[in-house]
Amino acid sequence: MKMKITAVAALLIVLASCSHKYTPATSAMINVTDYTIGDISKLKTGEACATRVLGFPSTESSTSVIDAMRNGGISKIKMIDKSVSDNFFTHKECTIVHGL
Repeated sequence: MKMKITAVAALLIVLASCSHKYTPATSAMINVTDYTIGDISKLKTGEACATRVLGFPSTESSTSVIDAMRNGGISKIKMIDKSVSDNFFTHKECTIVHGL
């Protein structure tokens, strides 16, 4: 009986995770004015992520657009995405910047 309860509890923990990715409609800090993407193969991608474990944030993490630009070697932004992933113990939020 204990094995069945443990299996059901483990299944519930696995099913309690969630993730989604979205592109914000606007950015209050950065004005992205160049809407023509152009040749996609030339685009660089940079990410800046912050992970929370049991609700406590990491001390050396950031989700800023500037950090994502630095991580991808980007000087001109074409598009900004957000990615959020949740599971039972952790919450991970990333800012993804595409550009040249």
